Amino acid sequence: MEPDIQRPERRRRRWPRFVLIAVVASAAVAAGVYATALLSGAGTQPQDVLPAGALGYVRVDFDPAASQKMAFLRVAGKFAAAKRQGGDPRAALLKALGADARGVDFDRDVMPWLGDRMGMALLPSNGTTEPSRVLAIQVTDEAAARTGIGKVGKPWAKGIAFLDDYAIVAETQPQAEAAVAQARKRPLTEDDAFKADMAALGEPGVLSFWGYAGKLMRSVAEPATSGAGAAYAVKAFDDSRVAGALRFTGDHAEITGLTRGIPGSPMRPGPVHIEELPASTALAVSFSGLDEVVTGAWPDARAVLDRQDPAGPDRRLVAELRRYGIDLPDDLVALVGGNLTFAMEYDRRGGVRAGIVKRSYSPKAEEVRLELRRLYADRGIPFGSGHVDDGIVLASSQEYSNKLGQRRGLAKDPAFQEALPGLATATYACYLDLDRLEKRYLPYVDQSIRRDVARFRAIGLSGRTGEQGGTFTVRLLLN
Repeated sequence: MEPDIQRPERRRRRWPRFVLIAVVASAAVAAGVYATALLSGAGTQPQDVLPAGALGYVRVDFDPAASQKMAFLRVAGKFAAAKRQGGDPRAALLKALGADARGVDFDRDVMPWLGDRMGMALLPSNGTTEPSRVLAIQVTDEAAARTGIGKVGKPWAKGIAFLDDYAIVAETQPQAEAAVAQARKRPLTEDDAFKADMAALGEPGVLSFWGYAGKLMRSVAEPATSGAGAAYAVKAFDDSRVAGALRFTGDHAEITGLTRGIPGSPMRPGPVHIEELPASTALAVSFSGLDEVVTGAWPDARAVLDRQDPAGPDRRLVAELRRYGIDLPDDLVALVGGNLTFAMEYDRRGGVRAGIVKRSYSPKAEEVRLELRRLYADRGIPFGSGHVDDGIVLASSQEYSNKLGQRRGLAKDPAFQEALPGLATATYACYLDLDRLEKRYLPYVDQSIRRDVARFRAIGLSGRTGEQGGTFTVRLLLN
């Protein structure tokens, strides 16, 4: 019988607690750095390989900054269509741009070489040609990209050159090579106007755009044959610029933008009062300074009226208004001066109720209110009117007029608050409550996407104007 020998218990080596904490912290930092590298969106952008001097530019980035990528995936995950798609959104974009998929297997012929970023610039003409489009497509294999682009490119995409892992695609080979040469010398990122506007814009998001408003209008419309309005717009906005970015945050998507070099607007900036409407409001629009717009546009409108048949509806309307003491444009100018807010809602039976609230009281506007009330009463048409502390109310019924004058509700609605950021400094605003409207439009939406469309909760537009430009935000909320 062997003796029962008790071996001493081996003591388990214990690491000092601070060493374990340091190891865990280091691993967490390393994981964070790795994840950020995967989601960072670093690297060359299309504006780095397209030439300066462009009239306009648009960019799509499927590898944006980490916060944007995660927010985009979170928002996209709400939609059944995105889950059913299962394919690569880059292929969908190429097809939307006109890539010819006949006889082409995108998974085999395109996806292996296609990168995550695309950009397109509209370059000015040389005096003898029209402005030209140049596309920058990020690629991972130049040889495969040249073959693939040749298969899917439309007739205008016959020129292909390469710069910094991008295929530069143009209508002809000389145009593609010239664009590369110009971009090597001075890329769009060194264009002073582009650089200043994009710096002011901030985070470029998943999609961004920039361009000269008037020059872009001139490229698609010939002022001499497009009427006086188009000619005026092209001339007035020739050197003005607009820039914007599509971003995702929380449960909404938004386009934030800015304008620069806009000539003095005839609309006087002023505070909006859209938040004072009832909580039941489905649609609202608020802006200031329409009186100056009407005054400036009246000569052209008068000329149009003078050319019409005296028995035509417009001439008869003007005559009827004059019969009730309403003279144009003076009375209309008095009515729309100051801040004007339009509101619409549905009553319990589904009927539409609409009205306007005019801030900035004037004796002339009060006269117009009384004249309109008499006109509608004589015709037996429902009409309501009243007063607020600093203005008047006109509505489709007296009940709704009284409701509009009570100043309550909408400002406390969570969707309204989220849809209109910076409302305190906005000079114009628009709000659309899609949840309140969906019973009216959802039945007409294709059943395959109806559930996705029902995800849309509200849309808000708010902005601020100034002497040389302004800012704006369009925000789409999701349920």
